[in-house]
Amino acid sequence: MTSRCLLRAIAPALAALVVTGPMAASPSPPDLPALLDEYAAGGDRAIRRVELLGDDTAIEMRLDWATLGRAWIERDASDRPRRLFVAAAFALETEAILVERGLWSRSASRKIKEKGKESTVRCNGACVISWARGLFVERGAPDAAEHAWWIASVALAQGVRDTRFLLPPPAPSATESNLAIAARLGQVPNTTTLGHLAAALTRFPNDPQFRLAKVVAASARFEITTDAAPRSPGTGNGTSDMALPNIVVISRASGAAPAVPVRPTSAQVNRARYAELPGILSDFEAIAGDATAGIGVRTEARIRLGYLHWATGDSARALAALTLAAESAPSADLRYLADYLAGVAHESLGDAAAATAAYEAALTARPHSQSASIKLAVLRQLHGDAAGAQAIAQETLDRRPNDADPWRLFLYGHYPQLPALLAEIRLQVPR
Repeated sequence: MTSRCLLRAIAPALAALVVTGPMAASPSPPDLPALLDEYAAGGDRAIRRVELLGDDTAIEMRLDWATLGRAWIERDASDRPRRLFVAAAFALETEAILVERGLWSRSASRKIKEKGKESTVRCNGACVISWARGLFVERGAPDAAEHAWWIASVALAQGVRDTRFLLPPPAPSATESNLAIAARLGQVPNTTTLGHLAAALTRFPNDPQFRLAKVVAASARFEITTDAAPRSPGTGNGTSDMALPNIVVISRASGAAPAVPVRPTSAQVNRARYAELPGILSDFEAIAGDATAGIGVRTEARIRLGYLHWATGDSARALAALTLAAESAPSADLRYLADYLAGVAHESLGDAAAATAAYEAALTARPHSQSASIKLAVLRQLHGDAAGAQAIAQETLDRRPNDADPWRLFLYGHYPQLPALLAEIRLQVPR
């Protein structure tokens, strides 16, 4: 029997299993209190049920946290602190599932009536995480379980690269053009809201991990995603208006004309961006030199400092930071990143021999990892060693590690660690 005939033969049985299985997807809205009961009792079954929900149904559940989720928390006053934690943990795990489907930004909406007026309530992934983080204020003093939740929630937001959720942009800067328009129209700039990392640091003041995540978020405006891309210039570079990060919205006083969006020029945006660079570099250096921070945090700060120096055109300073990072790296992944980026910086300076040595060092830390292997193979090819290049390329295909190359995930923060972080949180649920 051919594989196609076999598939046709077993298809009805598979369909029956999907429809009649005990945890089959249902078009009806999920019972959030029942899911919370299951999660509190042991997690796995509740997670499987959420995984089986269709996209629309899972997104709709976001609107139930503030009502049904709150009712579940208040059901047992004697168990309230634990229920607050369970609700926050389960909310985070459900959003992790939706992130994997690419649904972080998609909002659920529902019309409600309050005091005779109808309004529309909307909630996306950031809305759910913001609701969940508020539960910890009610729960009491911060503890290790809460810290684990914050670490995982930051990793989740890093994974979707929602920098504005982690660190909202500052209030619009008072550029000359903005001030002139504001004065002419009698308007004042809007203010911004508290970001997720600011909220984390409110609960855990001066925590090195959250401080580092905050600086990483601030540096995101200088990130580039490919090794061959032109690095960020310090002045206007012809960036299109569509790529501008901020639209400065100015609200008019009562009774005046409607609000007017004011869009700065590319050069103005780039100058404002580079005005922030010295402070960001200084913050990375402060964390890298903070003896109270763990060696992993200090090393990561040096690696990201080196990357930022390279991304903004200073490969010499990048190498200084990356050399220190490689010397102190407590793990193979961090050592690999430091040496790999050192190789990239050496290439930017035109030193192929030093770049080759750096890539070889990276592959000593993580043998056959693809990013460094490809870089090394290219250098060998360019310098006439076609056989050596072929051997390296073939080995990385045949023997590469099963886990993801750290460089490929570098711009996603600690998101690759999220499964382990969620597992740690779940251990705290029965307590």
